[in-house]
Amino acid sequence: MPAKPTDTQPPYVNIDPDSALGDLEHPVGTDDFAAIANACLQGREDLASRGHGEDGQKRLRRFSTWEITRYL
Repeated sequence: MPAKPTDTQPPYVNIDPDSALGDLEHPVGTDDFAAIANACLQGREDLASRGHGEDGQKRLRRFSTWEITRYL
């Protein structure tokens, strides 16, 4: 069933471009992307140090018999 036409205009009509431009924050540059990439790298290294593999599976190290029987 086709949509019925409405008389109301979408909210983006009658927006002043200069006013909208003034509401924006500073432009994103390569330094910003580098900071994001660095944060992702640190997060990845943190997960890898905790035993998480790239496939999302956690890898446990091999435990010695002494470690296993100590807490029984």
